[in-house]
Amino acid sequence: MATVIKKCGCTDQRRCKHGWVVRYRANGRQHEKTFPHDRKTLANDLAAQVEHEKRSGDYVDPKAGEVTFQVYAERWIAQHPGAANSKSTYRTALKHITPAFGGKAIRRITRDEIRELLVETMSAKPVGAS
Repeated sequence: MATVIKKCGCTDQRRCKHGWVVRYRANGRQHEKTFPHDRKTLANDLAAQVEHEKRSGDYVDPKAGEVTFQVYAERWIAQHPGAANSKSTYRTALKHITPAFGGKAIRRITRDEIRELLVETMSAKPVGAS
């Protein structure tokens, strides 16, 4: 359960200038996010959002996006249960993608960058029926 608290020992919460802290547990770890003293509504909104995402199965750890694209892709291929041919195809595709995104944190890759890469690497010929 996400909770909104103040870590201070102030007796008059209305005059307290300490920030609000949202505390919650996810993926076996405790997380905290601090908000300014005058933003309790934002803190409550985050607590509600986190709880909703956890219940619906949509929660993503904010630190998960810090891993680089290359590290994530290599880990994904290694854990993929597909055939060797499939993994070889994925590695070939990575040779084209890694120069653009390899050292970049996943959360920092934008849709526009992906779109730009697709335009640069896709052939001008339309794909035919298979």
